[in-house]
Amino acid sequence: GLTMPMAVVVVVRVVTSIAVARALRTSVVGVPKKAAHRLASATAVIDADVQPTTSIDPARVVVDETEVVGGGTYGSVFGAVDPVTGTRCVAKKARADPLSQKYYAIEAGINAKLRRRTTESLYVGEKKKQSAVPVFSFASQSASYLVFRRVAGRDLHSYVTEGACGVDALAAALGAPHCGTLDDECPVDWSGDACSADPDAARASAANLAVAILVLAEASASLARVHAAGVCHRDVKPANFVVDPVERAVHLVDFGSAVDVESRLGYDARRSPVSPRYAPPETFVDIPPTTGATTSTTSATWRSFDSYGLAVTALRFLLSPALRSDNELDRFNAEFAKAGHRLDAWLGAKLADNTLDAKLVAPLAAMKARDGLARLLWRLLADMLRADPARRPD
Repeated sequence: GLTMPMAVVVVVRVVTSIAVARALRTSVVGVPKKAAHRLASATAVIDADVQPTTSIDPARVVVDETEVVGGGTYGSVFGAVDPVTGTRCVAKKARADPLSQKYYAIEAGINAKLRRRTTESLYVGEKKKQSAVPVFSFASQSASYLVFRRVAGRDLHSYVTEGACGVDALAAALGAPHCGTLDDECPVDWSGDACSADPDAARASAANLAVAILVLAEASASLARVHAAGVCHRDVKPANFVVDPVERAVHLVDFGSAVDVESRLGYDARRSPVSPRYAPPETFVDIPPTTGATTSTTSATWRSFDSYGLAVTALRFLLSPALRSDNELDRFNAEFAKAGHRLDAWLGAKLADNTLDAKLVAPLAAMKARDGLARLLWRLLADMLRADPARRPD
């Protein structure tokens, strides 16, 4: 058994349909009951349109392009504000090239659907291009923008890269105490809110295990709601999950690569806009056409495509800091493919290596010390990472 002041109880039931949220019923003492409720409700199929409430009117939002919040290959995200309510938000603008404009249109359509069908969406609406620009505007408003609620937190990738400090900070952001209140002595040197630990320093701590479970539970709840609305994200990775420390929740964002499996918006059998580090071996999502009463939403493989990226995301926290850098993740992916995408086979090969990296020894020791709980989580991740999409829990 596992004894921790922050007791973590996991019951794993790998079943079909809407996802990992059904496979992982997680209750963490110290995390608000709201999180458990989100998990329980995440698997409910949404039949009626959701009427979101917001104090942001996208038409009157003023975008400040001098405040760059984020960006990527196809566009940039800027700070914005509703001048009437004073509510801060963010606005996404596509680049001018045709491919960027194509992904912008896809994201606009899918976000509009998610806003109608699920409370998971941060989307507020589209600010259409204006012909006349007020002279007092922060920036040229001659472009169209997708407007989203602003979340006070940061994305999961930023936590991954910080090693032990990131693991503890994420635990706190999700409402759980950092490792100093667990059953082992916290080796992280905290000075107020600062953490001075070496991000590459390994430790045999329960924190990795607890945070990996929290990430999988919260992220799968968000993903399950998206799937219930008939949307496949296709680019599930830490950078596309934003942590809201106020709601103690994780939100899936950036739907430029997504596909609506009902209308097939965003689907091109010849293209699969994925991040290779998190993509399953099949690379492409097969969305069968709708015929008569049979809809594409009945197919399980598109859901399991997203489950793979979610498992890689959770694994990076579980084995932290061994998979902290992108280079380390690339090396894992190469070794994992060589092991036939079998997690046990990959681990067996690593354990047979006489020069096993110390950064991996410590988290494995922590898992061994909490064998029952770790075994359940490990088994679930192994199933989610199977090469055959039909054998993954979806």
